[in-house]
Amino acid sequence: VRRQAHKIEFQAGPLRRWWCRLLDVKVIVVREVFADKEILPLVMSLAEDSDPEVRVFCLSNLAWDSRIRDEAALPVLHRAIDDRDPRCRVWAAHAIWFINGDQIAIDTLERHFKDEQSRHNADGREEAIPLLHEMRSEAGILQRFAFLAKDPDEVIRLALIDTVWVSSDPVGQRILIDGLGDSEKSVRLRAAYMIRYCGIRTQAIPALEKVLNDNDPEVRRIAGESLFYLDPFRFRHLGPKK
Repeated sequence: VRRQAHKIEFQAGPLRRWWCRLLDVKVIVVREVFADKEILPLVMSLAEDSDPEVRVFCLSNLAWDSRIRDEAALPVLHRAIDDRDPRCRVWAAHAIWFINGDQIAIDTLERHFKDEQSRHNADGREEAIPLLHEMRSEAGILQRFAFLAKDPDEVIRLALIDTVWVSSDPVGQRILIDGLGDSEKSVRLRAAYMIRYCGIRTQAIPALEKVLNDNDPEVRRIAGESLFYLDPFRFRHLGPKK
């Protein structure tokens, strides 16, 4: 519906613009209706519909909307863990994680990223990224997902870097240092920025000094700022200019 509305928006005529707004209202109404706890049995029923788009819609609502998140949905969600559509598996794991933090959600996410079928489904993989971020504070999570540092998809490698954040986990620190040498600028840039917050001054400084020779000026600039942040006296020449 949103895609159709987007197409209509770019066509001339007041009638078409009115129809576009009407379509957007329909989407909002459907979302709000599905957020009512009284309709949870219907949402659970449709979460096992034959149409994968319907299942994705219902499971994603169960994951994101706290108004309908309920333990009563767990049996349906556990069945959806084995859904043939990788997007459904991810959203089911997401909902389970929010409801009770069950470890099966982590197992499902790990299996999802390793699965060959999901590897060719960009939407399913990108929909898994928010769940990976939600799990960042879980003990040992980086060790389980460190293999994503070698993922062929730049978006996934970048998501792993973001998951490290302010971690003091040695695995996370190694992910950031390795990220400085990534083939993609976006990953190197993010690693160069985030490494300043991870409390690894001794290992970070030599790694960042090498990045000062990066072929991209923006990456060199961020690396310089991180060096100044870690040792303002030694790297004062890299700090902000007065």
